[in-house]
Amino acid sequence: MKILALNGLFICLLAPLLLHAQKGEGRYELSPHKSKVSWTVMQGDDELTGHFKLKSGYVELIGQDLKSLVVFVDIQSLVCTKCGSQENTKKLISFLKSSEFFNSRSMDYAVFKMYDSELKGEGEYLVKGGLSITGYTQNISATATILTRTNTIAGEAMFSINRDLWNLKNPPDDDNIYNVSSEVKLRVNLEGELKN
Repeated sequence: MKILALNGLFICLLAPLLLHAQKGEGRYELSPHKSKVSWTVMQGDDELTGHFKLKSGYVELIGQDLKSLVVFVDIQSLVCTKCGSQENTKKLISFLKSSEFFNSRSMDYAVFKMYDSELKGEGEYLVKGGLSITGYTQNISATATILTRTNTIAGEAMFSINRDLWNLKNPPDDDNIYNVSSEVKLRVNLEGELKN
């Protein structure tokens, strides 16, 4: 009986939040401090991981209709969290920031701008948009989870890109001492506040 009572109390407390998640609307400004884009690439058989900070961005919702999503990623904020020894990490970060990989030395940011979305389920969307890096724009799509709670929003999406499509090509195999794959797995975590 106690468990049933506690469950009933939990549902009563949670109900207003879920209702807001269904009806939350407005423009949410994304927080550069709470949001990030994590990346994973393969170096031979080893997995390298790290992240970028957000520069700015916003999400616009009307009810459950995702109207707009714009994300500016601070490419120069590149951090490598799993790249081997300290000495190897320093050299590898230099390579990752070079024009042969993320090219973060010659650009301030990459930007994603949504042009279409489709509601797939409660808080789940198929998002389509253009990702611009180093002057090149390619269309991408990803499933994103976006939930609102009293004046705040949280979102997550995972997808992969091939750097070659943005002209971020590896040097020839003979010169590519790092042997890093062209495929980059990205995980985007967004947090923001309602600004009406």
